[in-house]
Amino acid sequence: MKKNKKIRKKPFVPLFAKILLSIAFISFAILFIAARNEAFAEWMTSNVGFYVRRAFAFLSTPIPFSLGEMLVVLAPIIIILIIVLAAKRKGARAKIRFLSGLLAILSLFYSSYVFTLGVGYQRTGVASRLDIPSVEINKDSLSNTLVILKEECEKLLDDVKFSESGSSVSDMSFDEIGDDILAGYERLERDYPELNIKTFDSKAKQVYLSKVMTSFEISGVYTFFTGEANVNVYYPDYGMPFTMAHELAHQRGIAREDEANFIAFLACIRAESVYIRYSAYMNMFEYVASALSKTDKNAFKEIYAGADPRIKGEISAFNKFYDEHKNELMSKISDFMNDNYLKASGTEGIISYGLVVKLCVAYYSDIASK
Repeated sequence: MKKNKKIRKKPFVPLFAKILLSIAFISFAILFIAARNEAFAEWMTSNVGFYVRRAFAFLSTPIPFSLGEMLVVLAPIIIILIIVLAAKRKGARAKIRFLSGLLAILSLFYSSYVFTLGVGYQRTGVASRLDIPSVEINKDSLSNTLVILKEECEKLLDDVKFSESGSSVSDMSFDEIGDDILAGYERLERDYPELNIKTFDSKAKQVYLSKVMTSFEISGVYTFFTGEANVNVYYPDYGMPFTMAHELAHQRGIAREDEANFIAFLACIRAESVYIRYSAYMNMFEYVASALSKTDKNAFKEIYAGADPRIKGEISAFNKFYDEHKNELMSKISDFMNDNYLKASGTEGIISYGLVVKLCVAYYSDIASK
């Protein structure tokens, strides 16, 4: 007598989806605890998070183009493909399996965010780790810091090349800049082991659609889901080293924007290249100059009037570049998205970029007091 075989139906949720969704749940729990326990956040960022960021960078660095950029470009095609595949699923069970699998794959972005950047927003602040005392940000402290940065820039000017437009010109390749900045990070790790940076070999990526990024006023971005430090190569040369160091700071667990700027500054001034050091001092000069001009315009004008003409030429050339390429609509879209992302991560929003001034003023005030 022939026996009928029992047809086993596939479960509603695939096994891989259950695993990925479980990881996402664990990630949520980790972020929840980290937000309430700074010591735990510090341990996670400098240990588990370090190995995740390093693994992502190890896998993506050999690829000669930015995976993050490619995914953004292909996003519309991917979305259309998902819709088509979903429409082809017949029956409730098949649709649920497909949607649960899709949700599980999307949850990977959340999980990777938690381990690469999310927990890092909750860790001990850089100022505390470096034991930099808090100082009052006023006309005098800003003026003193701006004078120091101006003088540091001027020491390097004779070894920097400038074009007829007033813009400085780098004589280094993209990879050479990256190698020197990584060397700067190694020196920074030795100088300040309390920072818990834990450097490793990796390469920043050039963005092919840099001109489009310029319209959005984005000079660089760290794609946490691919582990890549992406740099806009269309901007004036002097911004590139500092931007690269900033994105590499994210890759090394410095999540907050103000702290990434400050760590980028500390790494760049430890580079061998004069141009990379110049990039650091010039970019920080602009941050502090902007803050002083809003605090006391006359004090700013007095210091700026005494600056070397080449510094003024650099800033003038950048302002001209900015005016020629700014796009109000794209800029507002970029600011809106970035502001909400940063606020959702627990920071003050896009204003957090400017908080680097407080770190810089405190840093130089601390050095002056020793």
